[in-house]
Amino acid sequence: MTEGGPAVLISTNLDPADDATKVLLALQSIFPTFRCDISRFTTSFPVMRKSCELSSLDCDLDQLLELTRDQRILDTALDAMSLNLHRGRTWFMLSRQAALANKISFVLPREAPLGGVIRVVLESDRLEQWLEDVTWHHGREHVPRSIGDQRGMYSDGAVREWN
Repeated sequence: MTEGGPAVLISTNLDPADDATKVLLALQSIFPTFRCDISRFTTSFPVMRKSCELSSLDCDLDQLLELTRDQRILDTALDAMSLNLHRGRTWFMLSRQAALANKISFVLPREAPLGGVIRVVLESDRLEQWLEDVTWHHGREHVPRSIGDQRGMYSDGAVREWN
């Protein structure tokens, strides 16, 4: 886990049409320490299993944060990860399909992207400060950002023009 980071819960729904192996690959491409025994979910046609949830506690966030840096989406990450921040707890969703390609794509609360979503819940007494610290980049020396400032995206994901 990231040094001094929050408690982490990662989860996703596994529907009957989902390939459990590919879902696990998507999860582990972003969260390499995600552990779940999927042997009971591998099935052959016809699939008889019902929808269920795969989840793992205390996953490492380093790969997620590295990918947001590599993709140069740290401001978007700050906005998306803090959109549902309340009393030291936040949640956000990522596209499973993008995760399979080692990409980060944040999903807005009312969206249902093809391929499903990964839900991330973070909890810490210092979560707001931690989010600002892990998404910091040199551009903030010229244009400071913080959670709740008027420079973030709108809650529907629309770009806020502030230049």
